[in-house]
Amino acid sequence: SRDTMLDSHWAVTHRRLFAGLAFETDGHGCISNYNKSIEYYPGERRAIFGVDDGFAPAVATFATDFEIEYRKTYKILRNLLSHDVYVLRQCGTPAELQDLPAYAVGATVFEVPVSSWSTGGTIA
Repeated sequence: SRDTMLDSHWAVTHRRLFAGLAFETDGHGCISNYNKSIEYYPGERRAIFGVDDGFAPAVATFATDFEIEYRKTYKILRNLLSHDVYVLRQCGTPAELQDLPAYAVGATVFEVPVSSWSTGGTIA
């Protein structure tokens, strides 16, 4: 079936993306062996803009519109135009967000990778 083919493609792509990292993920991209001492967003898993000395920054700004701040088990996405803030928590890690900055308290939290999503609106 198409879903099986997509799942298989995702699993192969996923293994390539996470090869060599200090943690394992399941077929859906969730951490399968959580360890609180591991950095789940090391430089290899960050948006690579503004790389200095071979290290990706902990905060990356894109076209002055978006900023991504990386923490151990989650990343914070800020829309710099609308001031919306979203927290993207890696699935398979604890729901409690350690060291969440004050500007992100109360933000919408998404578990990533996102497996499904919908909106309440329609496009005419």
